[in-house]
Order: sequence, then C-alpha cells, then structure tokens
Amino acid sequence: MFHVKQIISKTFDAQSFKKGCIKCFAVKVKLQQFVKQKRIKSCKKQKQTGKKPIKRNKKKNKISINLKHKKVMNNQLLLDNLRCIPDWPIKGVNFRDVSTLFKNPASLKEISDEMYELYKDKGITKIVGIESRGFVMSSALAIRLGAGVVLCRKPGKLPCKTVQESYAKEYGIDTIEIHEDAINENDIVLLHDDLLATGGTMKAACDLVKKFHPKKVYANFIIELVNENFEGRKSFDPDVEVTTLLQL
Repeated sequence: MFHVKQIISKTFDAQSFKKGCIKCFAVKVKLQQFVKQKRIKSCKKQKQTGKKPIKRNKKKNKISINLKHKKVMNNQLLLDNLRCIPDWPIKGVNFRDVSTLFKNPASLKEISDEMYELYKDKGITKIVGIESRGFVMSSALAIRLGAGVVLCRKPGKLPCKTVQESYAKEYGIDTIEIHEDAINENDIVLLHDDLLATGGTMKAACDLVKKFHPKKVYANFIIELVNENFEGRKSFDPDVEVTTLLQL
C-alpha cells in the first residue's frame, strides 16, 4: 500500500496540476472574450452594410444561406392547353389560340402567377392591354399588383379624346389609340399582349405610351414565336424590357 502511494506521489504533482488548470481556465476565458468581440463587430458591420447574416449549420459545420424559393412555371401545362390552328387566318399561318389557356383554370392561374413573379417588384402603376386578347391578363394581373388598366384599341372604339399611333403592316397602315388622360409622367407602365411574332403592334403601342413620358416602360407576352423566322424582339427600343412566358 505504501509502495502504491509513493508511486502516485511521484507521478502526480497536485500543485502543478492546479497551476495547469488555472492556466487552461484563463485561456478559455480569453478565447470566449475574443469570440464575443468578433460577434459584436460582425453584427455592427451587418447593420452598417444592410447585409443579411449568414447562418452556419452546426451539425455539418457548413455555411448555408437561406434563399427564397422560385416557382418554376409549368410549361407543359400551357402547351397541353394551347390550341394551334393550321392555315388560319391565311394559308401557311399556324395560329396559336390562347383562348383555350384562358378557359382552363389551372393554366390561367399559372400564367397569372408567373406574370406576378416577374413584375411584383417593378412598381407597376398602369397595365396597357392590347386589343383584344391582351385585355384578359392585363386585368387579372392589375388586380394582384394594385395597378390600373388602360385599353389600347383600334380607332373608333374609345369614346373620349385619344392619342394615336400608326404603323406599317404587310398590306397597309394600321392605327391604335388610347385615351389622352390614361397615363401620366409618374406612371410605370407594363404593356401586355398574347403573342410576339413580328412585334409591329406592340412596338407601336410602346411608342404611343412613350408620348406620355412615363418613368419606365415594360412589355410582356404570353407566347413568343422564335422558331418561325420571326425576330419581333429586335424591333423594340433598348430601354423597353421585354419578357415572354413561353417560347415556341
């Protein structure tokens, strides 16, 4: 028994152990103070820059940033409900009938949701619907954005004084118009139509809206024809942002 105590006393120095513990504790306190100061500096920097804090996954020790979920549009749903009519209104034209998209509740909601996601942060105050299929989604989106609706029509359809814009078509001249009090200089305007092919009507509508000198002009279509030798997107001025939901 004496022999065991003697061995322990030689291998274990209580005084040294106590000093070592105190030293370790002091290091631990300094480390905690250092980490706390780092966190305080980081919080101050985030407040100054306005950046959101980065969350760390403690279990996996990996950095992860929370991202908003972006809903992907169901293109197949729209394709399944889009009616195509060959050789109408003239031979060689494959007419896309969007009325079949409007009569289907699921596809109508899909279009509305996608347009809302595109323009919810743009500050839109007026939506110009192009006669006549452009009226449908212009009205649906305006309700969700809290915007007003402006009708862009052919001559003789609007009762009050109008502003007009004429443009060349393949076989002559066409004209569109809107009421002279429909838009003002404080408006941010989105123009909407169902289909982009040559872009002639929408280009004229954009030029017409610009006569009112709004802050910004956007243009949107449900369908853009890109595989039939149409280059309608190129007809727009660089300052007009053009979006389409479905390219065919």
